[in-house]
Amino acid sequence: ALGREVTVRQYIVSTQPKKDLPMFDRLRKVPAIDSSLDFTDYTDLAADIADLQEGGGYRHAVATITVKLDQKLLEFIYDTYVQYAATISEHSAGCLEFHALPRPSNPDDNMYGLKKSDGHLIAVMLGFSTSSPERDNELLTLQQSVLGIIKTEAQARGLYHPFIFANYAGPFQDVVGSYGEESVNFLRKVADKYDPDHIFELLKPGGFKINFSPSSSQ
Repeated sequence: ALGREVTVRQYIVSTQPKKDLPMFDRLRKVPAIDSSLDFTDYTDLAADIADLQEGGGYRHAVATITVKLDQKLLEFIYDTYVQYAATISEHSAGCLEFHALPRPSNPDDNMYGLKKSDGHLIAVMLGFSTSSPERDNELLTLQQSVLGIIKTEAQARGLYHPFIFANYAGPFQDVVGSYGEESVNFLRKVADKYDPDHIFELLKPGGFKINFSPSSSQ
């Protein structure tokens, strides 16, 4: 959405180079002005995604929140986004995406703390872009405000989930902590054992770090 213009697009991807996969049958029935169904390579796919997110040449900030699948809640999130995105200037752009999070076949084997009983989860990606550095704080503040409204509404409906998908997380979000205490403690023990000096953490600036503290395993 740029300024007050809103574009809605259904975007589906498969790594299998086969035409008309049955898994997309129901999605293909949804009316669309254009479709992303095509054969391409990953570089073109990345460029297409960047174009969808108004990210080409812009200063792009994303953040995310996870909710349980519910049509009325997704409609609320969309309406909230449209309302607040309309307030940004003509020099800025916004992007809202809904991504289904696959449930692991064996929850005991994943470190995300996701359980089959959580049901179908949706990672909501909220992005704002600008070509003007002086507008960064304006957009980051708007981003956090919108996420706060969504979180409050999702909690009121019993549809909020604390998991944070790292690919879409903002620098202010606690990705590792969202995996749950049990998973975080396991990650700390593994790091303490194989990287006791935390080289892999300290040599790389930025990113999401495990909150290291002295552990009994050392």
